[in-house]
Amino acid sequence: MNESIVCLNGELKKAREARISVLDEGFTRGYALFETMRAYSGKVFKLDRHLQRLQESGKKVKLSIPPSLRLEQLIAKTLEANNLQDARVKVIVSRGVEGVNSPTLAIFASPLELDEAIYSNGLKCASAKRALPNSRVKTTNYLFNLLALKEAKENGFDDVLLLDENSLVCEGATANVFAVFDGELATPSLELGILPGITRETVMEIAGALGLKTSVKNYSLKELFTAREAFLASSVREIASIISVDGKKIGSGKPGEVAKKIHVEYKKMAGA
Repeated sequence: MNESIVCLNGELKKAREARISVLDEGFTRGYALFETMRAYSGKVFKLDRHLQRLQESGKKVKLSIPPSLRLEQLIAKTLEANNLQDARVKVIVSRGVEGVNSPTLAIFASPLELDEAIYSNGLKCASAKRALPNSRVKTTNYLFNLLALKEAKENGFDDVLLLDENSLVCEGATANVFAVFDGELATPSLELGILPGITRETVMEIAGALGLKTSVKNYSLKELFTAREAFLASSVREIASIISVDGKKIGSGKPGEVAKKIHVEYKKMAGA
């Protein structure tokens, strides 16, 4: 297997030779932003929206982000260097070394490692209280999410749903949540501090085109158990049904028809 090539500050390097300073504030303080995307046939789906969100996040946390056109060129360069057409792409921008006005930029492209069985079998999720509400900014501080996901997997689950202090469903560890109630597709409000996912936007767009009634509203875990079906949506995994939470069935306990229909249209839109 060929060694992965990364793009570090605009230069292509072998992964084992790429180096950043231990004084980089992305490492010492978690002062960094990222975007995870998926490439289909060599093109990143919704790239413009991902880069727009990165720029907006940069303004919120006072982090200088390279121009979107430059990032687009470097992403294409990284995919080509790794000879990848269908891939997971990740862009990280960190503050860099304190006192040196030069952020660190790293771009990775890696082969997809997805178990296609999740689409036919669905996901068994656990629930966990969210430690602190986030600020709708995709920072690299995902420690709690990753710990919650790790614990869930150690207990035989596939993913985890994060709840706020009132047991309202917020999001998955790395995905947005949707549920179908009486023919209406509902997703939690951004007011809960969830990430404004690019795939979340796309799902709402597709649902509207399919003639499905949609809404942005909050619901508790208890209410989620009354849903006809539910699913997680993210750039890399796309649309994956939730068949149970904490061992309790969601709907029929099998992937739902709404999720299936939206997934078909999503893949068409992405050119998959």
